[in-house]
Amino acid sequence: MRRLLGLTILAALSIAAPAFAGDAACVRDNLPAAEISRLDAAYGGTLEEALDSEETDPRILNAAVRACTTDGQLNNDALYAYRAYELQLQSERWMLKTHGVTPERREAAWKQLRTPDGDYVAQLGVSGQSNAAASEVQPMAEQFRELVGLPDTADGYGWAFAYVAGRMMRRVHEDRF
Repeated sequence: MRRLLGLTILAALSIAAPAFAGDAACVRDNLPAAEISRLDAAYGGTLEEALDSEETDPRILNAAVRACTTDGQLNNDALYAYRAYELQLQSERWMLKTHGVTPERREAAWKQLRTPDGDYVAQLGVSGQSNAAASEVQPMAEQFRELVGLPDTADGYGWAFAYVAGRMMRRVHEDRF
C-alpha cells in the first residue's frame, strides 16, 4: 500500500501541464485567487483525493509562469519544481493543521535525514528508474514521519512521502532554471 501511494505521488509530479521557466513559489503566487482556493480545497481532504483533483488548467498555469520568467522558454524543470512546491506546501499545511508540526520541527527533522544523490532523485517519476528512486525515498519518508511525530497510518506516511519527495524534487529542479 505504501509503495503504491508513493508511486502515485511520483506520477503526479511527472504528469503536470507544461510551464515556462520561473520560480516555483512565484508561479503559485501568480495563479488567480480562485485557482489557489481550488487547489487548497483539493488538498483539504485525503492525499489521494488531492492528487486526483489538483491539475491546473495549462493556460492558467502558463500565464502564471510567464509572470515569473525572463525568457519565456518551455522548461520541464520549471514544471517539476512547481508541482514539487505545491506538494511540499500542501504537505506542510496538512502536518500543521492535523498534527501541529511546526516549521521548526519540520526543518529539524529534515536536517537529520540522509538524502540520496540529487541527480538520482531527479529521475523520480520521469524515467524508467522511478520505482528504484521511489524505493530510495520510502525509507526517508518513514524516517521523516517518525521524526516529526506523524501517525503510522496511510495518511501519515503518504503526507510524509509527499513532503520528502516534493522537497527533493524542488531542490533538484529549481536550481536548473
